[in-house]
Order: sequence, then C-alpha cells, then structure tokens
Amino acid sequence: MLDVGRSLAATVAQMQNEPTTWRWAMSTETVIWSILGAFIVVGGLLGLAALWSLIRRPREH
Repeated sequence: MLDVGRSLAATVAQMQNEPTTWRWAMSTETVIWSILGAFIVVGGLLGLAALWSLIRRPREH
C-alpha cells in the first residue's frame, strides 16, 4: 500500500506541472482507475477470504 501511495503522490506532483486540460483529463482517468483498482482489491480480498473459509471448514463426511 505504501508503494501505491508513493506512486500516487508522484503522479499528483507530475500532474500539477502539466497544463490544466491535460491535468484534468489525467485526474479524471486517475479517479476512474483508482475506483476500479479499489473494487478489484476488495473483490480479491473477499475471494481469498471465501476460499480460506472453504479450506479451513472441517470436512462434513
């Protein structure tokens, strides 16, 4: 998570040096990708938790 924060901070710093229109397009795209990334991360964690509970569940035979 720290690497993501560092890269995001570097991206924001780079966007502030760009022209306004380019910065707006980049910020919109960044927001969309960050939302998609959050959904992917949450979905992956939920999937791993479900798999873990299935694996750890005692066999009912």
